[in-house]
Amino acid sequence: MPRYKLHLHDGPVTPVVTEVIDVQDDEDAKDLARITLLMTKAYTHAEVYRGRDLVGTCKRDSYGGET
Repeated sequence: MPRYKLHLHDGPVTPVVTEVIDVQDDEDAKDLARITLLMTKAYTHAEVYRGRDLVGTCKRDSYGGET
């Protein structure tokens, strides 16, 4: 199973929180990032990486900042 990293952001100045996940594919990793944002109010947006490659990003509807 591939290993992914979720970089969870709380706005532009708070340090990034990184979670390591092992899931089947890119789509599962992006789904997990969206679920993480839905389940907690602590983060404004998330980036999904496989190794050094950016797989995708997602953000809360209420977050207007850059991802």
